Amino acid sequence: MFFLPVPHRDHPVELYQPHISALDRAMEAGIDDVGIGALFGLYDWRFEVLGLIRHVNHFEAVYNVGPHTISFPRLKRASGVKYDPTWEVSDKDFTKGRTVNGYPVFDTSEDFLDKLFALSSAL
Repeated sequence: MFFLPVPHRDHPVELYQPHISALDRAMEAGIDDVGIGALFGLYDWRFEVLGLIRHVNHFEAVYNVGPHTISFPRLKRASGVKYDPTWEVSDKDFTKGRTVNGYPVFDTSEDFLDKLFALSSAL
């Protein structure tokens, strides 16, 4: 499975493997109705979009089925909440991320994705 091990400051990378591979274990156990998602606003939204696409690619390559749902939660400012706006996702970029990620579930060919990213850049 494709992933980048980014440890939390208080925990070693080994503790993340069970979380990262949870959906693989579910698929191997016969549960083929899984959903994926990324919380936008924790890092660059483009990286998160690519991560979701790669996750879809992984499921299709290994299990011959993609996720049935893709969630797009996003951090936003709220009064009284401490918030670091470094990776804040604008409405325009959030729409781009959702648009780009809606299509790879059906077509993940490299040529299609190149055209789709070119289109999203024009938005």
